[in-house]
Amino acid sequence: MTTIHSHWINGNLVYYQSNYMQRWLDAVGPAVIKVKQEFQFGNYAVAAGDATGITREGWLLTFVEVGAGGQLMSLVAGADGGNLLITNAGNEDDGINMQVIGSSFNLSLTNAWPAYFGARFQISEATESDFVLGLCNTDTTLTAATEDGIYFRKADGSTAVSAVIEKTHVETTVAAWTAAANTWVIAEILFDGVNVDFYVNGTALTRQVATNIPNTVYLTPSFEFLNGSAANHTATFDWIRAFQLQS
Repeated sequence: MTTIHSHWINGNLVYYQSNYMQRWLDAVGPAVIKVKQEFQFGNYAVAAGDATGITREGWLLTFVEVGAGGQLMSLVAGADGGNLLITNAGNEDDGINMQVIGSSFNLSLTNAWPAYFGARFQISEATESDFVLGLCNTDTTLTAATEDGIYFRKADGSTAVSAVIEKTHVETTVAAWTAAANTWVIAEILFDGVNVDFYVNGTALTRQVATNIPNTVYLTPSFEFLNGSAANHTATFDWIRAFQLQS
């Protein structure tokens, strides 16, 4: 049975899953930056026809639509623990860009403030879809224009997901996983103040060089999901969590 453990980092108390020390569940302290979305309660509903640039529970939602009025978002009734279902409009390249309002995550190598990002999610289409998921610079077209961040990325026409460290459009990547339709994945990123490590379902990927850590800009939890074909592709989240210990 999974239990919760805790330890002190930079004068803050971090709670983590006992069998996965990198999986931060919560953090308490005088200078904790915290984003926790369990999708159990709140107003996440987006009806077909809602305009671009609306907010839901601290997220700015920007829609990409060839037509108009097709995007949908809702909490899933009866899902264990709460789920968020995103349904794209039905044209190729339709989709949604989601970013937490306010860029507060700072990966300065001088400050060396530890940070965590994690999400449990699935997508309905493994090949004909694009996504970006992680901590990124503020931008409403992440798959096309992200220039700074530590994140996971999948391109249209491929099932290959990459882990990316990017600074001013210069990036290093490592293979993360092979996407599969309707399959839950836990994707996590941990910055220890010096290095960035990526984890997939609890297993660490090969550590990348720290050269391109985006240490001169502020980042925010981000997700963009676009269709790669003319169909109503979906993404479902169980949870998204992000923390930084800025002291």
